[in-house]
Amino acid sequence: MKEIYYWLNSVEGLGPLKIKKLIEKAGDSKYLWNASYHDLCGDLNLNPKVARTLINNRDKSRIVSEIEDIENKLIHVIGLEDCGYPAALREIHGPPPVLYAMGNIGLLGLEFDKTIGVVGTRKPTPYGRKMTESIVGDISDAGVTIVSGMAKGIDAIAHKTSLAKGGNTIAVLGCGCDIIYPKSNSFIYEEIKKNEGLIISEFKPGTKPLKHHFPRRNRIISGLSTGVLVVEAGEKSGSLITARYANEQGRIVMCLPGNVTNPLSKGSFKLLKEGATPISCAKDILIELNAQPIRSEVSNDLVATTLEKSLAMIEPATADQISSLLNTDVYDIMLQLTLLEVKGRVKRLAGGLYICG
Repeated sequence: MKEIYYWLNSVEGLGPLKIKKLIEKAGDSKYLWNASYHDLCGDLNLNPKVARTLINNRDKSRIVSEIEDIENKLIHVIGLEDCGYPAALREIHGPPPVLYAMGNIGLLGLEFDKTIGVVGTRKPTPYGRKMTESIVGDISDAGVTIVSGMAKGIDAIAHKTSLAKGGNTIAVLGCGCDIIYPKSNSFIYEEIKKNEGLIISEFKPGTKPLKHHFPRRNRIISGLSTGVLVVEAGEKSGSLITARYANEQGRIVMCLPGNVTNPLSKGSFKLLKEGATPISCAKDILIELNAQPIRSEVSNDLVATTLEKSLAMIEPATADQISSLLNTDVYDIMLQLTLLEVKGRVKRLAGGLYICG
């Protein structure tokens, strides 16, 4: 069956959505393999140029040979109707007709409620870096698979943290899965292969990382995930594209709140206003997944209430002043203040001062 999807996917003018609609109209992918030019143009209303290209490319021996060459390089070729194709991804709008995968393809068959996409800025702040390491580390301990795009910044931190915890991680590339991009992440690429992780792409091996590939790649990250966590996204961040796909696909959209005056928080704050679930720790994500919370962490409401009571004693106060009073890391205080600000329970004044709302 993968031969048919490999054939369809190789024709210019037939994208993933068109292929899905074409097969739905035909009723059976095998029908397309045997269809005449008249069938393709008439019954299926296909563009004559595309129909002619399909017929000219319908060479089974060549297709089988090409697939064998790819698989001899230890790259799996998985067609849309193959049993190894992830069921959750098959149901999205315009699923990839073919997946090329290197590594542990068993990860594609994991329980759907145990996968989280993690995306964000390529230039994270120390706060974004620290919170990503903390959250990803803890949910990896709880057995959650991390899906990301192996880009610089938050993606790379998510993959590295999962690997360091001995967790499962899947990298979705915007180029052939045999190409390391960016080169600076070559260590992550090799560690994923070495540690039973998975590297996948919808693009044939050898395909270069072109700019328009990455928005397409993002729908796979969300499609493979129960939910997507966005960390520090600017107004025009590609992470917002992933969040949009996640929303369209019925996935959980989660967001780490940040300092509202930071440009890297503008996209995140927009998602929160649109209804994204605010996340402050791994426990929040595990609750969303209906998983067993790890450790005996104090609930967010209790932490927030303690902060509010402390703020009421010394308001107006800066995050640093509250941090000193509670003997708590200032980054954690900033996170809680932002969550409370979103909920309208505290107000931020000029000069970084906060008062109770």
